[in-house]
Amino acid sequence: PTQTAIHLEWREHWDSTGLNSHAPGFEIDQFISWRTTLKLRGRYYLGRPEDPTALDAINGDEFTNWAFSGMLSHYLFSETKILLKYRRYWSDDQDISMNTYLIAIEHIL
Repeated sequence: PTQTAIHLEWREHWDSTGLNSHAPGFEIDQFISWRTTLKLRGRYYLGRPEDPTALDAINGDEFTNWAFSGMLSHYLFSETKILLKYRRYWSDDQDISMNTYLIAIEHIL
């Protein structure tokens, strides 16, 4: 009855350089009206590289980060929508943080 969808996800990554990572996350989609939706996403990431070059580029022998975002999309017409997006990303152990903002008009040809 709330027109809400909740998705849980888990991503695993491993490659030939020895990087192994785990990334649990979630997505919540809230339908506000037939033309407007709000999407909230979050993800935690833990990476453990084995490559000496990669280890030289980070603090410690693993790295973690968090990412959260919200996006409001509204259809102006059936093929055109406007998007407002905010994303917060940070990694305490690597001393990195950023905010990104997006205002866009998307038109399907």
